Amino acid sequence: MLSPKTQTNLKNAKGYFEEHLCVGDYYAECQCVQDEWFGEGAALLGLNGKVSRDQFLALCENQHPASRELLTQRQNTTRQDGVGEVANRRVFYDFTFSPPKSVSIATLVGGDQRIIAAHNRAVKIALKELEQFAGARVRARKSNSDRRTGNIVAALFQHDTSRALDPHLHTHCIIFNATHDDREGCWKALQNYEMLGAQKYAENVYYHELAHALRACGYTIVNAAHGDFEIAEISRELCDRFSKRHREIDEKTRAFLALHPKQTANYILPAVSTPSVGCIGGTWTPSSLTNAPSPREFHTAVWTGSEMIVWGGFDGSSYFNTGGRYNPTTDSWTATSTTNAPTGRRDHTAVWTGSEMIVWGGYSGNSYLNTGGRYDPTADSWTATSTTNAPTGRSYHTAVWDDLGNVMIVWGGSDSSGYFNSGGRYNPGTDSWTATSTSNAPEARDQHRSVWDDVDRLMIVWAGYNGHSYLNTGGKYNPITNRWTATSTTNAPEARITHTAVWTGSEMIVWGGNGCCPTYFNTGGRYNPTTDSWTATSTTNAPTGRIYHTALWTNSQMIVWGGGDASTHFNTGGRYCVQSGAPTPTPTATPTSTATPTPTPAVTTNPATNVASFSAALNGSLNPRGSTTTVYFQFGLTTSYGSTTPMQTQTGNTIRAISANISGLAASHVYHFRIVAHNGGGTAFGSDRTFTTLSATGVSGRYDQSGNQCGQVFSYPQWGSQSPRLKHYRAFPVWKHD
Repeated sequence: MLSPKTQTNLKNAKGYFEEHLCVGDYYAECQCVQDEWFGEGAALLGLNGKVSRDQFLALCENQHPASRELLTQRQNTTRQDGVGEVANRRVFYDFTFSPPKSVSIATLVGGDQRIIAAHNRAVKIALKELEQFAGARVRARKSNSDRRTGNIVAALFQHDTSRALDPHLHTHCIIFNATHDDREGCWKALQNYEMLGAQKYAENVYYHELAHALRACGYTIVNAAHGDFEIAEISRELCDRFSKRHREIDEKTRAFLALHPKQTANYILPAVSTPSVGCIGGTWTPSSLTNAPSPREFHTAVWTGSEMIVWGGFDGSSYFNTGGRYNPTTDSWTATSTTNAPTGRRDHTAVWTGSEMIVWGGYSGNSYLNTGGRYDPTADSWTATSTTNAPTGRSYHTAVWDDLGNVMIVWGGSDSSGYFNSGGRYNPGTDSWTATSTSNAPEARDQHRSVWDDVDRLMIVWAGYNGHSYLNTGGKYNPITNRWTATSTTNAPEARITHTAVWTGSEMIVWGGNGCCPTYFNTGGRYNPTTDSWTATSTTNAPTGRIYHTALWTNSQMIVWGGGDASTHFNTGGRYCVQSGAPTPTPTATPTSTATPTPTPAVTTNPATNVASFSAALNGSLNPRGSTTTVYFQFGLTTSYGSTTPMQTQTGNTIRAISANISGLAASHVYHFRIVAHNGGGTAFGSDRTFTTLSATGVSGRYDQSGNQCGQVFSYPQWGSQSPRLKHYRAFPVWKHD
């Protein structure tokens, strides 16, 4: 978890260091506190290594830690508030990174010191990503705007207990209200608006890096409903035992609501009953039919963290643009809006982004669609998706959500003319599409299924139909390297189509569907991408075999609903429990040591060169750190980027320059870019940088229908060395892209 807090009181800020940070949160004996400086801004001030009291308090006073000169421009740093002298500005921001409870138990109770190192590394990688969003206000020449600075002054304090003295590994990242504006050559107050907006992104980076390291240490990762995870080897009971602080908060909340019922805005949390019998492995429980959407098949479903959203589909005569939200806690349904909803369809896809459901593609009864929509369940509203550069209209394709790259990846499917092994990546932030590679992709198919492995960042595709046979083959797609790897067929379920697949945090579970003859399956399998192996699912009390149903994962169970067979459309379903629970480990046990994890590559984004009206050269540096590494640049008009340069492969253990030429840019625009590298140790992102393309300064209307010659010729200024006022010009072709 990443939680920010602002400190505005100067006296409290000083006390925060004396009484809270440097001695440990809560005065526990043997409390472990580790501190260090971090950030490019800190380096500019000459701050490195351990955090001293004098340095920390000087920055609280808005003073240079060495010269004691005023750091930022604000002069009136204090004011009287009736009770004494207080700060007249924000002193610092406390961004606190905390791993899941099971992680704290494994390292602080179980004694696995590797986890502390993994936590510290994940914090620094995430904070480095957050640093690129730092900014400052621009007020020169009557301007009233903000400018990216990309540097912070931060003091990191690692602690290991909570106020209730529970094991609680966490790091306070104290980010001072100062950043250096390189363009104006001075220190300014930190503009943290974009940093706060990127909070969830930084949290996801932290979780991703930590989970990757934990898996390398031999732990099993199980995803939780709200985007975090737990270690499967640590039981829920053990986590509850070491969560006294959480129970204290719950008790105080209940007491407050009892004393102040009118302040709850008449909102009542749904009651959560404790079943008399816990989750039993291989068992099913029927779901409610009250207010459920009408019977259908070929629909989609997503999981929001608390609800399943079902949408679209076909009942044999009608194509639906209706749906419903199912709450498994209350076992109840609520209808979705149809206002501005996409055209009714079947065989489309849907993904959940964390705040919206995106549906795309499918068949409307008379055409194959490349349209879609974004559904916001909070507002119960729809927004259309762009069709520019979208993949060819299709149905029976699949789609997954890359939560770190913030893109929907679409792959496969078919239309009336054939089968696809192509796809596209959709960025909702820019409402734009980028094609995916077909190199080494699985053979073209439809009616397959895909899941997103959010630990290793892989799209896993399995089964389907290629036009003449049913398949039990598949592939794992890495969007960072843009490469495919085949999945094993040993012990894989029977070849099939129209089945479902869900991701549990460590496995893909496939279930149902049909093969030749036809056979309607109530069988399935669990695929482990780490071991590239399959395990069969139980058939005891499983729902009737079916096709075109939906399934999703709730963090502990797979929910199946709807579908049909040769004679019936179902509005029934069930819940499948993978196991009854993980065994509680001995608190002092340490997992068996594994090989040293592969180091993540080291990258730096360097300034762009050869910037023209429509082209530029992007530059950076890379150290592969001993492993085969793929490297490329992301670029675009915003920090969502949206475009990438071709992959380059590097090996070795030395720093080397990386460059890539880009063209087809727009004149007089500001572009963002950064370097990205990936190897077996993980993914590294360089800081965001910007450049501004030159203006177009002349036009000749030449057009070549061949598409291989330039369509128009512009001129752009190239500054000479003889005089700062002398401009030189040369012709530059703008290539026509189909």
